[in-house]
Amino acid sequence: MTIHSRINQRNLTMFFIIFYYSILLSIQFKLITSDECPKRCSCMGQTIRCLNVGFRTIPRLPTIVPSSDGGVLEYLTIVENSIMRLEKASFEGHLDLLRLELYSNQIVWISVEAFIGMPMLKVLVLRSNRLAYLPQDVFTPVYTLEELDLSNNQLKHIPFSVEGLIYLKRLSLGNNPIHCPCELVDFSLSLMYVESKSSRVTCHSPPQVRNIRLSDLAGRLRTLVNQTRLLGYQAISNADRNKVLYSEPYQQLYGHWPWPHCPRQDFGGKTPQLLTVSDSNYETNDPTSNDLINNNPVQNNPDNPENKAPTIVVQLQNVKVVAGEVARFICRGESGVPSQITWILPVKATRYIRLYRRRQILEITEAHDYHEGSYTCVLSNSYGVVTSEGILQLIQPTKPTIIEAPPADDNSVAEHSVMDLRCTAKGLPKPYISWVWQKDSLPLQLVTGGRYIVRSHSTEIDSLQFQFQNNLSIYSTDQYILAENEKTETMSVLLVRNVTTEDAHGRYICYVANRLGSARVST
Repeated sequence: MTIHSRINQRNLTMFFIIFYYSILLSIQFKLITSDECPKRCSCMGQTIRCLNVGFRTIPRLPTIVPSSDGGVLEYLTIVENSIMRLEKASFEGHLDLLRLELYSNQIVWISVEAFIGMPMLKVLVLRSNRLAYLPQDVFTPVYTLEELDLSNNQLKHIPFSVEGLIYLKRLSLGNNPIHCPCELVDFSLSLMYVESKSSRVTCHSPPQVRNIRLSDLAGRLRTLVNQTRLLGYQAISNADRNKVLYSEPYQQLYGHWPWPHCPRQDFGGKTPQLLTVSDSNYETNDPTSNDLINNNPVQNNPDNPENKAPTIVVQLQNVKVVAGEVARFICRGESGVPSQITWILPVKATRYIRLYRRRQILEITEAHDYHEGSYTCVLSNSYGVVTSEGILQLIQPTKPTIIEAPPADDNSVAEHSVMDLRCTAKGLPKPYISWVWQKDSLPLQLVTGGRYIVRSHSTEIDSLQFQFQNNLSIYSTDQYILAENEKTETMSVLLVRNVTTEDAHGRYICYVANRLGSARVST
């Protein structure tokens, strides 16, 4: 079976992605013969470990682990050293790095661009350093993180980019002198989903909540304001929308107000200000400056208020999703204009709802039939109210089909070179792609390791991945999240290093599957 590639309007973006990776890979593989295991470190398989070896800076790291069973670098541990700074692009080019451990060093300063160039990173461990401040955008380049450990530092403020980590499953922030302002309420309500029980956030200030766990404050608030817009969303029928929209839900609340340092009203969903300015100042100032450590850079500037009604710059888009899958809406106001976001949901649609980034992102973690309908983002301040509406619709799943695959009969490649095989599939839900090598009757599933490198990408997301280099912003992830709503295609790349004649005696099979079925094609 042969499927020829066609460079047309539909897959022009994919062409440039492939071209980019090809150039980058050619550079990487040329360096293999000169790259060595960092001095006094342990290199084995896909792992490099540098434990208490006296490093003061991040060493030069090989892309391919230099050992007899070495493969592409996926796991990196540099701990108990004397590293004080993480400079810009400290790990750039390590496309397959999954886990990065930098605990028990002496790190006091991290560049806002320290973590660019690691699109696959899932776990980042920075515990037990001397961090007193982190740039607001620092985790934006690795927004697909699933685990983040910042415990045992000196942090007073939580970077805003943490509030945008929509894939995060585990967060450790314990043993930091965290300041708990009113603006942290939305983040606190999300902690129940991700906070590590062994490393919980405890408020150090203001004095009204000192030594109280942030998750406890959130739990008390959730109990008091249940079924009101103070949670950031409320399910309302069309007939009651206007009446509820302009009401004040906190007037009907009875009971002890759990945030004594905050007003008895809806104080969540506030637009953060001065994020870019704070990060710019941080890059050029002493990281231990009291101005950075003691002041919250997310506060509005009282000396320069924007006295005008809000404007929605990211309107809601209609979403079509298969039942059981994730759906997301994004709503964002004009930068620099203080405003507040709340959401109106269809009746009975309050299950499986999560809010991120101060209510700018609404996520339905598992879509069901009762989630279908109209979703309204309400953006307001003292000068006016604006709304944006989007429709959620459930659609039927479809079986996966392979739309691009390696040619079946012509895969000529020089011995000892790199063989590059690519497979793209389409379906709903988005299909999973795996590779199998079969010789005679013995199939072998291929994963990253040794001579093999397997990379899977959502083509809609990859078309945006490279914009981080030129436009690092918390809000640049909006495009990624919206593209994720429309994901139907997956591309997988199989790279075989140091090809031998043995590779020619078997067949490489691209296997795709989702819950409705499967398909395969072989070389």
